[in-house]
Amino acid sequence: MIAYNSKSLKYWEIFLYSLFAYFLFGIAHSYVWENSKFFQALQGACCIFLVYSYLQIPKKLILKGFPLFCYLCYLIVCLITLLRWPFTPMQIPAKFLLLSSSYMWPYLLPFLLFIKWDMSMIAKFYHVLLLYCIFSFIFCIVNYKDFYMNSSLLFYSMIGFDSFVIVRPQIPLEKLFPLSFFAFYFVRWNRNLKVLYVITFLLALVAALMMGRRSCAAIGVGMLMISILLNFNKKSAIKCFGGICVVFILYSLSNYNFDISLLDNTFQVLFGRIDQDTRSGTEIDFYKNFTAIDWLVGRGVNGTYRSLAVSDIDRLQRIVCETGYLNFILHGGVMLLVPYLFLLLNSIFKGLKKANNSFPRCCSLYLLYSIVLLYPGGFPALSMTGVLQWLCIYVCQSTRIREMSEDNFVKSMNFEKIWK
Repeated sequence: MIAYNSKSLKYWEIFLYSLFAYFLFGIAHSYVWENSKFFQALQGACCIFLVYSYLQIPKKLILKGFPLFCYLCYLIVCLITLLRWPFTPMQIPAKFLLLSSSYMWPYLLPFLLFIKWDMSMIAKFYHVLLLYCIFSFIFCIVNYKDFYMNSSLLFYSMIGFDSFVIVRPQIPLEKLFPLSFFAFYFVRWNRNLKVLYVITFLLALVAALMMGRRSCAAIGVGMLMISILLNFNKKSAIKCFGGICVVFILYSLSNYNFDISLLDNTFQVLFGRIDQDTRSGTEIDFYKNFTAIDWLVGRGVNGTYRSLAVSDIDRLQRIVCETGYLNFILHGGVMLLVPYLFLLLNSIFKGLKKANNSFPRCCSLYLLYSIVLLYPGGFPALSMTGVLQWLCIYVCQSTRIREMSEDNFVKSMNFEKIWK
């Protein structure tokens, strides 16, 4: 692999820690000290550190042929989508454009593919994820009453959309997604991290379920199921799933009435929303509002569509569509979505078919999962999950990483040393 000096790795560490600080300060001014200019300024400073540290890291684009063509098409459309900001009717304030993780930054994340990734950088990425696990655990404990005791009361007393009530309970599980990806190597983890992760994952999953966050919970459970499959051989995995199913069925049959009533009382919000359709209304409004040219090129980074289904009466123009692939089309059209999908599909194929170790195959499964998630959500954002996606693309496209032996890969990752 490419040799890295300590100075280069140091800038990569600055990038990762700046991203973690960016996330913490965002939580502070969104949920603790609402709209605090102090924490917004700190978040802006983190953005400066992110850009500065990125510029100091050595660059080399490894793509060739068709993947390179798809990537350049996607990158060019991303930049055009950003540059359309001053020329659209609804203007996003520059401060909001900079500080929000979902507006400007997703269109700059593709530049991560220019980085010369080596195994020390991938290992450092994995090690920094410990901070997110600790944060998720503390966040669940601090919000214990709201998440586990008063969730249904808060939800049904809510007037309109309140992110403090709806979004906050899914934050711990969302921040565990990148570490859940590395749970594909769970059997090699340090024992202390295993215990912390399992406890935190269960707390975070229950918090999301208590508030009826269906998509978030499904993503977490899906990644867990894939991890189980990859941590055991085929025969053991089948026995594991079969045993779980048998125990669940027998318990349900013997305690049917009690079990259903207990679950219904515990997860009132989830059972109240389990079959609720929250997508069709906005999707129909989207289809009605879009012209042929809009489908082709989108409406720019601050493009909107008119929706009567979920918008407030005084704010009918929506700047986001919860259906992930439609959100791509809203801002950049099929010209943004199609090269993105082709790049993912090409990476998936290479990671599954042309790898000597398990890591590229894990990356391929994660990218495949990302495509599936384009229906319930899945639009990129400035986060460790967003960085992970481009890391997976790099790994699947890198001949050097794909040709590493399993033993050499595991040794270079230092899975047991994350607690030190």
